[in-house]
Amino acid sequence: MSKKLRSLYLYSILCLLIAGCRGCSCNPPHINILESIVEEVRLDSNNTARIKIEHLEKVAMGFTFKYKKHGGSSKHMIRYNLQFNDRPYRKEIYEHDATATDSMNQHRKDISIKLSPDELHMLIKYKNETVGVYHLLDSGMPFTTTIIPSGVKVLAKQFNQNSLKSPEEIMYAYVATVKDMKDSYNNKYILKTLQAQASPSYFDKKFLELLGLPLVDGYFESSRVKKLCTSRDTEWRTRATKKVYRYISEARNARQPVSADKLQRASGAINIFLNGLNDYMDSRAIERQVLPEYPLYPYTVELFHYIKDDSEEHRSLRKKEAKSVSNNCLKLLTEDTFRETLPSEEEAVNCAIEFLIRYRDGRNTEAFEKAIAAIFRKEILEIDPRNMEDEILFPYDTRFSEAEKEIILKHAKRLGKEVSSLEKHFHLNRFLKGIEAKENPESAEDAPT
Repeated sequence: MSKKLRSLYLYSILCLLIAGCRGCSCNPPHINILESIVEEVRLDSNNTARIKIEHLEKVAMGFTFKYKKHGGSSKHMIRYNLQFNDRPYRKEIYEHDATATDSMNQHRKDISIKLSPDELHMLIKYKNETVGVYHLLDSGMPFTTTIIPSGVKVLAKQFNQNSLKSPEEIMYAYVATVKDMKDSYNNKYILKTLQAQASPSYFDKKFLELLGLPLVDGYFESSRVKKLCTSRDTEWRTRATKKVYRYISEARNARQPVSADKLQRASGAINIFLNGLNDYMDSRAIERQVLPEYPLYPYTVELFHYIKDDSEEHRSLRKKEAKSVSNNCLKLLTEDTFRETLPSEEEAVNCAIEFLIRYRDGRNTEAFEKAIAAIFRKEILEIDPRNMEDEILFPYDTRFSEAEKEIILKHAKRLGKEVSSLEKHFHLNRFLKGIEAKENPESAEDAPT
């Protein structure tokens, strides 16, 4: 196939791909606010709620989609947002399908609100149907711990019996159950409410028992940790320091595979350590425990990347630590059953490749070949690590010495022959075809693609 014909062929394929992509999920839908009004609701002599009512239109450039809260598929929707006194709005307390001609006035009285006697909870109804129970901390938007009808029903019963626990207790119990922020879109609002709390707060010490959970890590952001550390009352700092030492030690000394709970707590410990507690601790004591385990576990990766980006010379990786890390990298690349026990196999592989390449001794070709042989394995290729391309194949011509390039090429060609279908592995296939074109420019000129 000639160059001209091949170019025309590739251009035609590209046009077909572009045309075929029309209307697909590559063009995500979005929502426009057509109109909005605010209805004020007087709860008692001291408290006022505001309901912002929004008329929304779905603009979808492709497949239809459902509104995330109520699951409706109409093109138009009415959404209600709640404000208590002058606090921020809690959006999306309720929504339902609508038509293009809906009037805002017809929805003014849709939402009714009842405040509990202690003024800490609110019962929300839509046309006499209970749709939510919200709670009030010292500050921040109102929050709810459930948007599921069965859960709302339980809370509504407790509200009517005046048996709800305090908002702090309700929040703490909920936070302890959240393992993944993506479990519910409600979690983003929970986090905003938590972050709005001023320290000292009920949660400052309580959350030290839940380190590593996503909402807790979000609560202990850098500004909060630094404020707590600089407080005249050193109780929090002392307690947090003990937790860091304890949780890191537990993960470090645990038998493999390390339990998810231990890894979670160690990750949370590293979070508050790096967010300000490290200025009040013996950083090297932590590093000596954590770094030798890199890149096996996420908390070790977090600390390593922090140190790698630190300009202070005394915080660079020590020789003994570097040796331990190198051994870890080779082990996880070559021992497949061990690698599969790791909590984040793909991350560990990518970190291992990066370390073995960037921290290599350019004079030790024997160690380099051992590393390349470990990286260029079928089992590793199946994971499709991005760093095989980013750290080796792409910078092949500029990063490596001639001796190193010879080693890489030998193992890349070997791997290319070992895999059943090289075409499935785009980056390696492209690399080998490029090498072949350089080695045999005349035959590559007319070779079909």
